[in-house]
Amino acid sequence: MKYKLIGLLLGIGLLSSPIISEASDVFTDIEEGSWYYNPIKLLKEKGIINGFDSGEFKPDENISREEVAAMAYRLYTSDLDNISIEKPFTSYEDVDENSWAIEYIEYLTQNGILSGYGENLFFPGKNISREETAVIFDRILKKKGLCIKKDKNLFKDDEEIASWSRDSVYRLKFSNYI
Repeated sequence: MKYKLIGLLLGIGLLSSPIISEASDVFTDIEEGSWYYNPIKLLKEKGIINGFDSGEFKPDENISREEVAAMAYRLYTSDLDNISIEKPFTSYEDVDENSWAIEYIEYLTQNGILSGYGENLFFPGKNISREETAVIFDRILKKKGLCIKKDKNLFKDDEEIASWSRDSVYRLKFSNYI
């Protein structure tokens, strides 16, 4: 199950303030009036998303685990003053020490927000699933003291949701983050 970037951004956007200034540039491929315009605009203004060098956002593209780590890091640390990351970075064998995302991945791992796969692997370039994303943002909510209840109304594809992510998915659903 591939996760589309826009769904993640809506989840992040709902964690953020609803106040949107009028003097913001958005991306060249995001049309004003589209259902995701305001959340993307807000996240860009807050510095949580950056887009591509071409000026595009590419809302229909898949998103990788390292890209989610970068956005989750920016969201999680946006109100923190003292941020420290323990070195050397040794959490995952497959995250290159020169990777653009290594500090994001390491910080979130050290703070219990990210986890990899067995045998010390993270798969940074792998497309992230909705389930993995739900678990990450559920952990951020918990760390920020925003514990939420589980929704008892099931999704139509409930049987496809992995058991390890089910609680996170339904907590985010209950609070209308997804």
